[in-house]
Amino acid sequence: MHGRYEPGDIQARENGVGDEMSRVKITVVKCFSNEEIFDGDVPEEVSRYGSKCHKHHPGQEFIMEDLNCPAGLCTWAYTDIYRDLVHLAWEGDFPWIKVPGVTFSSCTDGQKPVIFMLERMGARAGLSLN
Repeated sequence: MHGRYEPGDIQARENGVGDEMSRVKITVVKCFSNEEIFDGDVPEEVSRYGSKCHKHHPGQEFIMEDLNCPAGLCTWAYTDIYRDLVHLAWEGDFPWIKVPGVTFSSCTDGQKPVIFMLERMGARAGLSLN
């Protein structure tokens, strides 16, 4: 784990870290089309399902407050980004991302994936990119 503490870390618990889960804002950054994924040569068996994700569009925002899938967010996408959401919610950071409390994650739809920006919210959040 690349967070500020390891689960069960006594010192962190005594200092109140990890006692409360943070909310996480989920923002749709980009929806790729199958034309982009297949460089314009879309296989016939793929093209019949539509070009882009029918559920999401760039700019949509959702708030994860209690580890349940926010209303309106694709449950398949939620399952794909869940581990990153939980990591941020429990005060974890990603050392390869320059801004604490932020990461990017995607659904695993191999035909038309969606990219999400995840931002920890609340008093302990690193930075809001708004």
